[in-house]
Amino acid sequence: MIQDDPDALIASLEAVQDMLYNKQNAVVMFAGNEQGIALFEEHIGSMLDDIPQEEIVPAELSLPTADAREGIIVDSTVQYNLLYASNEAVGIEYSGKLVPLNSLIYDGYTTPQLRHGLGAYDSIVSFGERGMLFVSYRDPAVAETYAVYEGLADYAKNAEITQEDLDRYIVSSYSSYVLPQGELSGAIN
Repeated sequence: MIQDDPDALIASLEAVQDMLYNKQNAVVMFAGNEQGIALFEEHIGSMLDDIPQEEIVPAELSLPTADAREGIIVDSTVQYNLLYASNEAVGIEYSGKLVPLNSLIYDGYTTPQLRHGLGAYDSIVSFGERGMLFVSYRDPAVAETYAVYEGLADYAKNAEITQEDLDRYIVSSYSSYVLPQGELSGAIN
């Protein structure tokens, strides 16, 4: 396009710029020491004040409809199968005690079942402050993956885990949280 129709390319890039150059719903994040934060707060206004704030008109999309328990179906060679529940919905309160369960379920259940058994590229297990999330990606099996997810509760209830195993997961989780970090990456994390 640069060689054949440079004016159309420039017009297209300017259209993207016009669409993105908008502070409506902008989120600005800064991480730094006290001196840096003071400078940031002093100067961020001058940057944001010059950016226009325009209404964002939602795009009209034609997406396939899905069943009540199904997400958006995407015509893609890569599938992401996801199961999520808020902590409130399942009646638990977040605690750091849940963190070792990420690795325990990943190592003992989702990796053998989804990756080794069904051929998914990998999976994610996350117990977080808002909820629990289980994701498989590059996953060729949809129905089978959700059947594996349905077995999560039974696995958690019936897994034969020794205190020694649990202690290893606790120490591993703790050690990943206390790794030394630089000032900026630590603040961002």
